[in-house]
Amino acid sequence: MILIGLGMLCLSLMFLPVVIISPSKFCTCFSIGSTIILSSFIFVYGTKAYMEKLFEKNRFPFTILFLLSIILGLYFSISGNYFISIMLAGFQLITLIVFTLTFIPGGSSGISFIGQMLLSPIKGLWAKIRGQ
Repeated sequence: MILIGLGMLCLSLMFLPVVIISPSKFCTCFSIGSTIILSSFIFVYGTKAYMEKLFEKNRFPFTILFLLSIILGLYFSISGNYFISIMLAGFQLITLIVFTLTFIPGGSSGISFIGQMLLSPIKGLWAKIRGQ
């Protein structure tokens, strides 16, 4: 089943060069592939254990964001909303990477570290603007 999901992701990557012209093709294939891969891990862990793993306290926000990006991506790609489909394709790619990193040991702390690194220049600029 995971091979089918990977096949859909590869198919979506073939639409990547034309994502500006037709984002719905990329977003639909990517969403379906992500859903298939996400559900294929049920066979590895078992349904109950996998659901518990998906909704652990430290993984819960990433799971919700990833599922939300899949649902919204499918909805807006089917409805044909061009601009939102492009934005959601990028958002879905980012949430897939972050979601995948949460399954790697130490991945959640790594995500927090990267987030702090990315936000530190903004916080420094904000402090300078406020005159502190």
